[in-house]
Amino acid sequence: MALVILIGLSQHDGALRHFTASQTLRTIPPYTEGKFTKPLVGNVKINFQEYAIFSAPVVNAEYKHRIFTEGETITTNSEEAGRPRLILIWNTPASVQSPFPMPEKCGLCDITTNRTLATESDAIVIHYRNTNILPDPKTRRSDQLYVWLCRESPWTTKHKYKLDLTKFDNYFNSTMTYKTSSEFSHPYVEILHRETNSKAGYNVPMLVQDVNEVLLRKKYLVAWVVSNCVDTAGARRRFKLAQNLINAGLQLHRFGRCFPGSYSPESRNPQMFEMLSQYKFYLAFENTYHCKEYVTEKFWKNGIYSGAVPIVWGPSKETIRRIAPPNSYIHVEDFQSLDGLVKYINYLDHNDTAYAEYFKWRRGMNHGQTNSDPSLKALEKSQMYGYCSLCNALNSGRLRRSSYIPSLDTLWYENEKPTQCNKRTTLESSLQ
Repeated sequence: MALVILIGLSQHDGALRHFTASQTLRTIPPYTEGKFTKPLVGNVKINFQEYAIFSAPVVNAEYKHRIFTEGETITTNSEEAGRPRLILIWNTPASVQSPFPMPEKCGLCDITTNRTLATESDAIVIHYRNTNILPDPKTRRSDQLYVWLCRESPWTTKHKYKLDLTKFDNYFNSTMTYKTSSEFSHPYVEILHRETNSKAGYNVPMLVQDVNEVLLRKKYLVAWVVSNCVDTAGARRRFKLAQNLINAGLQLHRFGRCFPGSYSPESRNPQMFEMLSQYKFYLAFENTYHCKEYVTEKFWKNGIYSGAVPIVWGPSKETIRRIAPPNSYIHVEDFQSLDGLVKYINYLDHNDTAYAEYFKWRRGMNHGQTNSDPSLKALEKSQMYGYCSLCNALNSGRLRRSSYIPSLDTLWYENEKPTQCNKRTTLESSLQ
């Protein structure tokens, strides 16, 4: 089946308007009927005092999240239909930057980080870190959502950040995570089968360029960029795995803070992707092992986006199979030994026809309008995905605001079983 990669939606035509706590947020509703069409977002307003790049989105290819298309109506039972919904981002991580304006198709919403507007907010999004000060549930309105936001794996939150989630029993209404099981799925890159209106998104130039052009860039064999050296068991295991591959004869060029004296590119610098595009393969090794659906920019940006075939370790074969374009990657676990993997990579290095098979999926992509922004900026435009689905839901009137998550600890940690994500001692058996 042909694929389309949706890397950002078209932006609204209205001017961006900033506001403060002293200013009136509510505007005269442009519509008062129970149905709205596409123009309902003409006056979206976004205010950020601290800014965040909500790492890029990827939706399971088999998971079809609802995005309203042009001309489609949104029904709502809200008595205040037509007013913009207010989303408060309670605690913005310091490591992220400003999001792009929310596209029209998301619905009519205001976004703010001003905590004094907590009681007015329709939804409060709370990041998993820095939760010492939280909204008082005693002041929560019955129609108000508390949404738990997390982009890290359960292993990382439990063992690296020592996150105790038992204190959040019956506190949150919904989650916004990379998992498709979250009510507001917020993964790293958005890839969907072309079953809906392809006009909903833009293609990224580095993804839609001619396959022959991609192949002509190749000068080197395998690259690896690493910044997390030994912070987690998965990070330590992938270092050992990479060294074993080198010992087996793999020609590997290593970059990043973990390798003193090497080039250490900025993670979102276009020059890094230009550099990686010259490599045939990229080690897309995650810092966790077999955490359900946990696939990050290592696979999508450093590999797929740059034009280097990802060599995958960390995600299970089932996870990758469900979300990745067919025959676009190599999974370490498909080989009985590291020697066999290295021999196969060397075979592809000397067989251009066989190597080119890993790019056939690109020929079936939608080659429609391309975003005029630089490629990397276009890729980042899908960062609002989880917020887009939240805004849609707030406007649709379909939310169960009176429903609480009885145990976030069970939802986040226990539901990973029987995978090996939460265990400390399972990594050594993955590959020797």
